[in-house]
Amino acid sequence: AVAEAPRDMLYFEYAKGVTDRTADYGEENLLSVCGEQPTKVSRVRATTLTHIIEESAFQGEHFHYLNVDCEGQDLSVLRGLDFSRYSPDLITVEALTKTAQAELSAFLGRLGYELTDIVRLTLFFKKSVASAV
Repeated sequence: AVAEAPRDMLYFEYAKGVTDRTADYGEENLLSVCGEQPTKVSRVRATTLTHIIEESAFQGEHFHYLNVDCEGQDLSVLRGLDFSRYSPDLITVEALTKTAQAELSAFLGRLGYELTDIVRLTLFFKKSVASAV
């Protein structure tokens, strides 16, 4: 599980498996984006995207592309990335609602990313030339 900070979360598994997701304790909506009830709920420890990268063979490396598709936790995942150390050139991220789209656009806009395209639920953000290092 990946979030903006290390913490305990719930992991919901669904029959089809394609919409499994994490959620914070106390979340009232247990349905998947397809309207399914969970078949299993487990406790899981979340970490940050920066921590995952730091523990990998890619520590300290620049990567050009990042895709985030985390069933509603996408902004939380991005908040867990240290953009001063890891700043991909292109980010694609899923936004399930207009509110999520606005929040992601505002967050990444403050970091120097421009929304360049939307394909269904996927937003494409390109690092602006002015913010490129």
